[in-house]
Amino acid sequence: MPDDSGSKKPGVHPDVLKLGLVSFLTDLSPEMIFAVFAVFFTTIAGASAALLGLIEGCADLAASSLNYLSGWLLDRTGKRKVFALAGYGFSTLAKLILLVSSSVAGLGMFRVIERLGKSFRWPISASAFCCCAPTMPASPSRTLYCCMPCSTLPA
Repeated sequence: MPDDSGSKKPGVHPDVLKLGLVSFLTDLSPEMIFAVFAVFFTTIAGASAALLGLIEGCADLAASSLNYLSGWLLDRTGKRKVFALAGYGFSTLAKLILLVSSSVAGLGMFRVIERLGKSFRWPISASAFCCCAPTMPASPSRTLYCCMPCSTLPA
């Protein structure tokens, strides 16, 4: 009779699947919005292409800067849950702003705040995946983690 104790088959950690699904769904909605954002911003809201470029640049600058800062703060404090909630909170707030506003200022705030939320979430999810995934190079969790950033590259 084979002994099953100690011979646990490596699988995908449930936290990896949960975080991956939540991250995918949170990133999916802005990707659909950003496909038509430039047209909506310039045509419906009446903004210029130069203002659109300025807002896109500010959003990318804020995201890049905060991505570094949130990763550093995460390493210092180790409080992943607080940063993850802040990131998802920023993304939810941005969607609420988009829901109630169609002005140029509101749309600009939506774009910048949504990118801030993404930059808060990315280091935290990467850290959580690394902690949940086993150190074995061929584990399913590690493979899934390596494939997940491909789903959000354009963001």
